[in-house]
This record gives sequence, structure tokens and C-alpha cells, in this order.
Amino acid sequence: MTGVDLEKCKRIVQYFWDPEPKNDTTPESPIWCLGQRYTPTPPAEPHDTATDSPILRPLDQASRVEQAANGVNDTGSAWPEAFLADFESRIWMTYRSHFAPIPRSNKPEATSSMTLGVRLRSQLMDSQGFTSDTGWGCMIRSGQSLLANALSILQFGREPPTLRVYVTKDTSDVYEEQFIRLASNQNGQIQPTLILMGVRLGIDHVTSVYWDGLQEALQYPQSVGIAGGRPSASHYFVGSQDSHLFFLDPHSTRPAVPYRPDEALSVEELDTYHTRRLRRIHIKDMDPSMLIGFLIKDDADWADWKARVQSTTGKPIIHLVTGEPPIDAGHGRKEALDEVEVLDDSDSDADALV
Repeated sequence: MTGVDLEKCKRIVQYFWDPEPKNDTTPESPIWCLGQRYTPTPPAEPHDTATDSPILRPLDQASRVEQAANGVNDTGSAWPEAFLADFESRIWMTYRSHFAPIPRSNKPEATSSMTLGVRLRSQLMDSQGFTSDTGWGCMIRSGQSLLANALSILQFGREPPTLRVYVTKDTSDVYEEQFIRLASNQNGQIQPTLILMGVRLGIDHVTSVYWDGLQEALQYPQSVGIAGGRPSASHYFVGSQDSHLFFLDPHSTRPAVPYRPDEALSVEELDTYHTRRLRRIHIKDMDPSMLIGFLIKDDADWADWKARVQSTTGKPIIHLVTGEPPIDAGHGRKEALDEVEVLDDSDSDADALV
């Protein structure tokens, strides 16, 4: 295996098994990234002129594979440059490797909850201790991405921002008085507050009546994304185009970055927290359980967010409730059961084809 470029081989495999999406499904539809809209620019049609310049033709398959092997992005994807730059600027929390070994526990119960993959790695590769967290809690990484981007949006600087957090406790209900009491300072002014909504929008998949509301949630200027994913695999969703959602995948293992509180990270180290490679899935392929985040900065932001919630197209995924939550608020509103859409798989599949 001497002389084999493993990273190059990995990129070739990725090209075939997990190709980067192209803007060819609905190329004229607007693209959203955490509340910012981008308008695609249709690529110019190749044409001949009176000059000697030849007509540019698409790359053949061999050329595209060579580009992928060398880590060159496919320029024919037709994504707006501003959107790609915005996507790349999002903080990407992933699994890490090559950190100081964490000693293994000798207790049998310590390994009983490990996945098969983690057990094999611990026996074959990390026999002296764990040097990678690959396979441990991808939902934690997605949640970290959501929080990190909320903090980045709130304040990009060295001083830690003060952030309050309002959690809906597994319901889609936001109680206005409760939120205002938590979010306001002693002068009654709303301070930066992160709303976290743990919701389930279906049984096996996201019910189609919620698709519009879910897409609109990512278009709100207060959006800080969604920690969700496919069944058993979490992703951090930051954008949308029609019924497709763009996401950052925490399952890519990156080298660990040493903690140096008094020293700035190098460019190479910072780059491990960002990626320009787009990933997307159709809403129908999402797991229905997710954590939706919104960052409310002040009173004007709160008023704007409420207005958007109340004018949602289709079935709402957020409910603004006046008053205080009941004592058993953890069980949700009594009338919430009547709002559940009962659709079987065949109904949803038919809707997806429309």
C-alpha cells in the first residue's frame, strides 16, 4: 500500500456513492440559507462566435472523476457563489480523531451500550484507549452546530455573548407570557434568546402537510437551523430549495484541534470547522423528530417572528399560545391531539409525487 493516496481514493469513492448535488432539479427556484434568500443565475448557453474560440463542452466522466480525486469542486453545479460562501461560513461540528487517549473502562456495562462499530474500533484500533469519538452521538454534534451558529450570528467576537434559552419541552407550543418573562431584562426589554423546539411531525416520516411550514421555518431571518436528520443519523439543516433541504453532516471525522485558550487557531485548524461541499435530502426522507432553533435578538425580532409564525402557509408547525403553560405542560395542549393529521404511507407517497 506504499505510495497509495488514501484521501484521493476516498474522494473517488465519495464521487460515485455520495455525489455532490447539482442545481438541476428546480434550477430557477430561490435558495435559502438561515433566512437569507439567494437567486440562482442560469448558466449561459454555449455558443459559437466569429472568433476562433471553440464551444465549451461539458466535462466527460473521466475528467469529472479526476477533478473529484484532486478535490476540485464541480463547476457545473450552477449554485450561486454567494450561497456557497454563506453555506461554507456555517460552523460544522463533526466527529474528531487523534486526541489524547481516553482510558477504556473495564466494567461490562460500559461497553453494553456501544454500537458494533464502536466496539470493533475500540478492540482493533483503540485497544489502549479511545482516540476518536466516531460513532458517538451524532445528534450531539448537530445540536452543537445549531448552538455554535446561533452564538456566531449573535456576536462574532472574543467576548462571550449572554444568551437565554427557551425550550418547548417536546411540544410545538410557545407560550408568549412565559417567553417574555424569561427573555426580558429588568426594564422589560427582550434580550437575545434562543428558542429550541423539540417536535415530531409525523410517525415514520414528515407528514406532507407540514412540508411548507418546515421550509418556511428555515426562511425566517431568526432561523438558526434544524438538528434532525434521517432515521438513526443526525444532520444539521441550514437551507432549502423547494422540497430539498441542505445540511451539514457530522459523520465526517476531522482531526482534533488542541485546546489553546491563549492562542488563535491556524487557518488549517479553522478550516476543519467549515465545508463547501453541499449535501441535501428531500423532506420526505427526513426523520420526523427534530430540534428547530430560532434566535430572537430583541423586541422587534420577537414581533417579526410572531407575525411570520401566524402567517405560515399550510399546516403550522409552531403554535403561539397566550397565557402561561398549565402545570402538565409537558404533555402538550389538550386540543393538540385533534390537530394531528392521520395519513398512511400511501397517502404521503402520493403527495410526494405531485
